[in-house]
Amino acid sequence: MPVNTLTAQSGWRVMPLMLGLAAIATQAAVAQPEAYTNLGSRVTAQTLEVPILLDSGDDIKWFLVELPTVEAEAGFVEIFTPVPEDCFWNGCPGFMIFPNVAVFDAAGRQEGADSGGGDLSVVGMSWGLQDPRPPRCIVYDEFGNIACDRPLAGQWGPMERGWYWIAIGNEFLAGPDNWTVLTNRPPSDPARHTTLTIRVSPPDVPFCDGDFDWDGNVDQEDVWALGHILAGHGNPTGRWADYNRDGNEDQDDLLALVHTIAGGGCP
Repeated sequence: MPVNTLTAQSGWRVMPLMLGLAAIATQAAVAQPEAYTNLGSRVTAQTLEVPILLDSGDDIKWFLVELPTVEAEAGFVEIFTPVPEDCFWNGCPGFMIFPNVAVFDAAGRQEGADSGGGDLSVVGMSWGLQDPRPPRCIVYDEFGNIACDRPLAGQWGPMERGWYWIAIGNEFLAGPDNWTVLTNRPPSDPARHTTLTIRVSPPDVPFCDGDFDWDGNVDQEDVWALGHILAGHGNPTGRWADYNRDGNEDQDDLLALVHTIAGGGCP
């Protein structure tokens, strides 16, 4: 799936922002945002990476984007902020440490909101296909267990095609409607950055990620992992064992996975 990384020279449309003050050091957006970046229509399979720079503690960035229809068994839309791997061990000066993201529909109703903090300072929302994808980061603890942020597994349910507003900032509260976003972070906080990632796979694009064991590689070990699941020995990743989507969990799923790993594409 192609990755489209936007920069300040990508032709974004930015308008002046008017935000009312709800209280001292508290910023509110109580109507359709007037300053935003239009990301355009994103209804085809793609991964869009948008660099984010918050100029101050109370800064909130707004984006407008068209997203496709996705359902529980077909297609997905994911909105998340990844963390570079070395941040887990060395820290990331200037990186957003308390990111918040909220999504509103065209009428200003909240469709979802998430926040992150601490070592795994990421946010992640997922609509549509309820077959967990491998985590955004692969981190193992000293015992070899996966110690990573939650997988993206369609937890927010179905999504209808339409235009959506996305707000991103530090430690804010998102209201249920009217594009309401409140933050009490002081303006004196230093500038911070992150990357807002929007990953889209519409229903007409088959999903067949073969990384069943979530080790970051698609190889014969994934065949062993699927065989382990089919034999009834547990399913630590939560992936659907019905890999070929024929309604049965059997040897045909193993053959389909081998076909994918060999370069044969999706079943």
